[in-house]
Amino acid sequence: MLLGEIILVILIQHLVIGYVELLARHWDVKTTQGIVRGYYKSNPPHFAFLGVPYARPPTGYDRFKAPKPPVQWDGIFEAIYRLKCPQDNENGSEDCLVLNFFIPDNLTNMPVLVHFHDGFFQSGWGYHHPPPYFIKQGIIVVTVNYRIGAPGFLCLQSPEIPGNAGLKDQVAALYWIHRNIIKFNGNPQYITVYGTGSGSVSIEILLLSGIADGLFQKAILESGSVLSPSSITYSPVEIAMNAAIELGYQGDKNTKSMETFFQAISVMNFLNITSIFVPCIEKITLYSLFNDDPMDLIKFKKSVQIPMLIVYSDPKEIDLIDNNKIFQTIPENFGHLLPNNLAIDTSVQEKVAKLTKGFYFGNILTEEDITQCYRDYVNDIFMEYPVVKSSAFYAYNNSNPVFLMKFSQRENEHAFKGNYGKVLKLVFSDKVDNSHDIGDILKNMWSNFIKLGDPTPITTSLIPDVWMPVEPNIIIDEKVKYHKINYYECGEKNKNKEITTQQFTFWEHIYMKFYKNHKYFK
Repeated sequence: MLLGEIILVILIQHLVIGYVELLARHWDVKTTQGIVRGYYKSNPPHFAFLGVPYARPPTGYDRFKAPKPPVQWDGIFEAIYRLKCPQDNENGSEDCLVLNFFIPDNLTNMPVLVHFHDGFFQSGWGYHHPPPYFIKQGIIVVTVNYRIGAPGFLCLQSPEIPGNAGLKDQVAALYWIHRNIIKFNGNPQYITVYGTGSGSVSIEILLLSGIADGLFQKAILESGSVLSPSSITYSPVEIAMNAAIELGYQGDKNTKSMETFFQAISVMNFLNITSIFVPCIEKITLYSLFNDDPMDLIKFKKSVQIPMLIVYSDPKEIDLIDNNKIFQTIPENFGHLLPNNLAIDTSVQEKVAKLTKGFYFGNILTEEDITQCYRDYVNDIFMEYPVVKSSAFYAYNNSNPVFLMKFSQRENEHAFKGNYGKVLKLVFSDKVDNSHDIGDILKNMWSNFIKLGDPTPITTSLIPDVWMPVEPNIIIDEKVKYHKINYYECGEKNKNKEITTQQFTFWEHIYMKFYKNHKYFK
């Protein structure tokens, strides 16, 4: 027998043995819906339960409504299904409201991390594999599927299509987890939610609405803010109308007619339209989730009372700037580049535009400098200002600590590509070692926060400095004292710093005067 054939036989034997071992070792868990069976995985040692339903499939007249509880099942549910909700370039199904559980072996009463994925509310799914470091640290990881795109965020502010179905899925998922996690050896009083990008925005909305109070005890928010101009729509019905026209609708703007049209159309047709669907302000009803302006909620109406870890990096929008000639010149009229969440009268818009243009571009001449100024501008309005502002108010109204981090590491000093989403990649990476690199530091901090509510409870050789929380006394008469906001910069040098005030003061003056309040119904 040739050497190659011998190696092939050995490989096949190992695969067969591994497969038999997988089938032989399973764990049956009795949930509120019935028995669910997960299977053992050896690297690292854990049990995986994939595709566990937390709600009924949202089809027909339920397509855009809040999810209904899952049905009971007889026998044993084999939790082996890698499901995704409908989206571009993926084989998705409306029967997608499921959870994926990754349970460390031979431990009980474990802390729990629930992750909400990114995808700008248009794409994504709950990961089908666990972050190894957290499994080795004895942390249960749960990933969540929720409706995205039109099924998740089409909004007519009407009884049949009220909006925010995807957010309501998340609440249902958290409720199911809270009720059942003890059966998976988890502690329902030690649940941390972790959102990246749009997942972070989702968690903020749940916190501000109060609808998920008690379902989790800590929150990690990465690179997303409910105050960002792109997070909440100002014109949900207009967006719905445009989507309907793209899909062949020929009726008027009558809500009932559009409801009937959207309910009858194939869900796969939604993948062929250009409309973007994000959360909306709902009409107040018994079942509404989000019916007030986020700025008002943060400043006046809702205090969040849990420990929070907030980290931000470059916004995703920065990647659109690179290699785009539009961003190599400065337009004469800067007004159309102002954030869309400002309401500025025509009489003063030119003045504000000129002021903003001068603040960011000054006397810049080279194309490279102009591009970098655009990057700074986009970063400030989409990420840094909204994240830091909301962090200040969360700290001010919170009896628990709020930790703020700016992630600034780049691949090299000349790298222009943004580092959006890199923190999650490092924290969830398969690499687990003691090399003292940035990934090891982040994993250690996240694990400490999940377990203890403090990313640096003690100093170590890996993390020699204590990460100081944001001071609570930084707001006077609704104005944020930005020069007193401390944060932890994670990059080439890891250390506590204070926010430099210039750009924050600039935007604070503008937003205090021109913020565009979202219309909502009473």
